[in-house]
Amino acid sequence: MTSPSNLIKSKTQPRHYNSFDSQIEDLENPPKNTNRKFNKLATSIASVSTIGNFSQQRNNSNSIQVVDLESSPKDEMRHNNIITTSGVFDLKEESDSDSESCSFQQGSIKKKQKTLEDMVTLGDKTKAEAYRNKHMLRKIVDGNYIKYPIIHTSTAELGEYGAGLELYFNFVKQLGYLFSIISLISIWPIYENNSGNGLYHGAAKQWWSYWTIANQKSISLDSLVLAEDDLSSINQSRIMLSVADFICGLCFIIFLIRYSIHSRKIVAENFKNNVTAADYAVEVKGIPEDFCDTGLLKEYFEQYGEVCEVYLARNYDGLLNEYKKRAELSIKLGYERAAALKKEFKNEDKIKKLESKIQKFDTAIHLKFKKGHIMHSQLPVNRGFLIYNRLDDKKTCLKECKAIKRCCRRSIVPIEQYFLGKYILKVKQTTEPSNILWENLEISRWNRMLRKSLSIFLALVVLLASIVVIYVMKAYDSSLPSDVYCIKELKINPDISFSAAEKIYTSNKKSFCYCKFQSWSDIMSDTDINSYCSYFILKTTTNLIIKFCSSCGVIFINFLLRTIFKRLSKFERVSNKTKEQLNIMIKVFIAQFINTALIILIVNANFDKVSAVYYIPYTKEIFTGEFSDFTREWYVSVGESLVFTMIVCIVSPHLLTLIIICPFNYCKRRCFYKMYKTQKSLNRAYTGPEFDLACRNSQVLNLIFTCYLYSSTIPFLNLISAAALFILYWTDKILVLRHYRKPPLLSYHLNNAAIKFIPIIIIMHSCFAIYMYGSENIFPTKVIENTNGQVIVKDNSILDRLFSISGILNGSIIISAGFTALMLFCYSDVLSKCKSHKNKVETETQEYQGTYREELETIKKHGLHTYKILENPEYHDMVVSLDNGAVKVLSLRTSNEIRPPLTRSRTFS
Repeated sequence: MTSPSNLIKSKTQPRHYNSFDSQIEDLENPPKNTNRKFNKLATSIASVSTIGNFSQQRNNSNSIQVVDLESSPKDEMRHNNIITTSGVFDLKEESDSDSESCSFQQGSIKKKQKTLEDMVTLGDKTKAEAYRNKHMLRKIVDGNYIKYPIIHTSTAELGEYGAGLELYFNFVKQLGYLFSIISLISIWPIYENNSGNGLYHGAAKQWWSYWTIANQKSISLDSLVLAEDDLSSINQSRIMLSVADFICGLCFIIFLIRYSIHSRKIVAENFKNNVTAADYAVEVKGIPEDFCDTGLLKEYFEQYGEVCEVYLARNYDGLLNEYKKRAELSIKLGYERAAALKKEFKNEDKIKKLESKIQKFDTAIHLKFKKGHIMHSQLPVNRGFLIYNRLDDKKTCLKECKAIKRCCRRSIVPIEQYFLGKYILKVKQTTEPSNILWENLEISRWNRMLRKSLSIFLALVVLLASIVVIYVMKAYDSSLPSDVYCIKELKINPDISFSAAEKIYTSNKKSFCYCKFQSWSDIMSDTDINSYCSYFILKTTTNLIIKFCSSCGVIFINFLLRTIFKRLSKFERVSNKTKEQLNIMIKVFIAQFINTALIILIVNANFDKVSAVYYIPYTKEIFTGEFSDFTREWYVSVGESLVFTMIVCIVSPHLLTLIIICPFNYCKRRCFYKMYKTQKSLNRAYTGPEFDLACRNSQVLNLIFTCYLYSSTIPFLNLISAAALFILYWTDKILVLRHYRKPPLLSYHLNNAAIKFIPIIIIMHSCFAIYMYGSENIFPTKVIENTNGQVIVKDNSILDRLFSISGILNGSIIISAGFTALMLFCYSDVLSKCKSHKNKVETETQEYQGTYREELETIKKHGLHTYKILENPEYHDMVVSLDNGAVKVLSLRTSNEIRPPLTRSRTFS
């Protein structure tokens, strides 16, 4: 009896014996109710499933010879040019074998394995739901998958899916606590600022401008006596604000110390509580390229203990990514073959086109790389991965294989440690199987350094381009008259009555200036004033829209930069995902911080008072802004725009993902699942995207850097930070537990890099605070009377600012932050006992953990349990496709070299 699924093959090739697709057809028992179209296509469309060990031989005629391979000797198969049904040999590497195949003999047939096309199945909603449960964050209770509760799930439970994920949520939560405390402290400065009279009613467009130091009491210049009395009151307010800011700085330093120690403890606890394959594994370099005897390698390393698995990673020379395209074509072809019966064989043309594309791909790859005939197990060896059964054995291996260091970085290796008597093997701790980028392992150190240098150069070019774009956006002049221009140039008197102003100020500019000094409540309540101020309302509204678009433009450009920097980080081709994510985080954070916090400062800066700056080329063309200091007008104009941008950052992009994308994906799964043709595409639709830990970390750093940088004089930014961190924490927690798929097991390096940035923002904040609190426009320190009897404010020099109360307090914060950073990052073992030597966390033996075999089922629940690339779903299709292509190329070679002899049994047309 034949299989229910019959083999139907497309006639995409000329009918001669050496075609790429000379595969067999099972036509022994065709269906009885076949129509004419089926009979026509029965010899042209490949089958959905394997039907047995048969093969065909096709000569220049249309006749077919079917041979049973199980009864046919290999010699007969070779002389008659016979290949296997599926056209491939065994693709799955022998998991229990102690050795791998070193050579490939033409004509030899190994255990048959399905092709990638044969593995394609039509979409099944039930299977997709089961796949979703398996690949989303779920806990298993009594054999059933149960969703984690959103509120009661702790960060330690999230740590089961990698230390990086647990540390991220801890980092955001602890920062949220910190800024909640800082926000409470900031209530006093906000109250002090709001109680001032520095901004007249209606001077600010947004209410939060009155919460800045721009609204601090202004000094009276009518007489020297009144000015000195005001000076005493202003100095008292500055001391109070400086003390509050000093307390906030101390809180940040305490947070830095506490969290640095706490994060190390989290890492140690995570390694103790969560077992992964990397806990038992080591990485071995220095293996000969042509080595294939895994049994010998296993025997060598079993001198330290039982080895459960040996896997040899390969040098792909760029082949792996190339075969991603072939895998996609094979999946499409598999679907069309599987759907042939359902479509009543109307997809013949599609099948022919796909088969033709695959054939062209195989030919092109073979011509390009000259390796199209080489199977995965025959590629050169790059390194090896070993999994020990016991943690102590792994630790012993790492200790015994460590080379003895000598001066000038030379290593001395005992002769007994030489592998096969002549090879020095380098053994080190390895990362998780899901964290490895297999296609990048072949990149040498110098190649990677060159790529990194080029990537940094391109990143700087892209960053410079984005700076120019944002500079132009922020420098847009709406041609609105300033307060100084209105009063000094146009001689506007804001205190005269409306009836008089209506007669005197008839031009648009004058009416704008008069209305500018009136309150919005008066303008909107009185119809006559509203009509008179229509030009003011129009221009002000337009200006607000421009500022909003400018703020959104910054966010959009930051999004583009994130996408570009992801590509650049992939171009560097680092060896694992953690390093790649680290590169992305640093690049994206620096770019976003410059675009969000510093560009707006540079656009509006004018360094006329600091002439030394103009010795730098092109600075005269760049620093042409309106403000040479942090004046009251700066907070009304620039400060408002900055606050507006940070308010937008509260909801973008994470909250938009929760409100829009997450419900859309839910509807897509429930209502539009029939759109997805194959099981693979349906599975992909049922599991969400991967949680972007690098971009989330960069977003958090950008948020706290931008807000805290200016928060000494705009304390409202501290409240924005607290609210943004609270929303970000819960939004990301909901998305991770309900929307995103199970992430790779990333390590703690992203968190370590984020912690190292914290001292920088503390120091930058203190430097800005010293300069801002030293502005004579808001906090004058000395007044004098000139020869004309006018009272004028003396400018504050840099020394005046440094030796003021604010300068002294913030200077102590700078010193404390620098010393703390030095102790934490250079002499960390003084402050923490969690790490006494390098890599102790990774190699520490947890006595209560079982062996690898005992913990195998636990490991499988949270990630990959093996280093075999075919077990990795991200690479499985590419490797299978590589082997499929190799067999097809080899079959063509064989058919070209060995022509089948003419016999009487052959039929000629």
